[in-house]
Amino acid sequence: MMKKLTLACVILLSACTSMNQALSPSLQVQKNDFDGTMEIIQPEVSAASSLSEAYHTLGFKWSAKKPDSVFLYVGVYGIESIRGVAFNLDGNIIESTTKIGLTDIDLGHTELVNLPNRSMATFVMPLNDFKKLATSDLVKMKVEMGNSYSVSSFGKTTSAVVSPKLVLFTSEVDKYL
Repeated sequence: MMKKLTLACVILLSACTSMNQALSPSLQVQKNDFDGTMEIIQPEVSAASSLSEAYHTLGFKWSAKKPDSVFLYVGVYGIESIRGVAFNLDGNIIESTTKIGLTDIDLGHTELVNLPNRSMATFVMPLNDFKKLATSDLVKMKVEMGNSYSVSSFGKTTSAVVSPKLVLFTSEVDKYL
């Protein structure tokens, strides 16, 4: 009886670990197969600290090829045209992001959270601004769409999934600078 109970607990813990990894993927440090440069990637995770906020996702990537920049992967629920993103860091507004390419509809990209009916866009931000974002107590992220915008929040004083990922990411980037 005790062996069956132990086996059931091990299976349950294994399932919980797999589910946690799917909902909150971990940081990846890898060497680019093409040119050998180091890359640090945090796949998209929730950037909302409560269910009453807009459902935004945020992922980020740093490459030794462009060491002074961080690429941001911003996602929203629904089919939207994402035009811009801005951040309010403890009262200081940062709009120094540049959109790269067109907004894409994610239908299951391998590095991203697999959510249907979700739009995303890629932006680039100076590394110094990103480090401020990672150390702020409260960050409000404003995602601008066609004729509207939505806001979510994260930061050191919130329970948003992305909050601890920011700190881990910047400490990993610092190892390669």
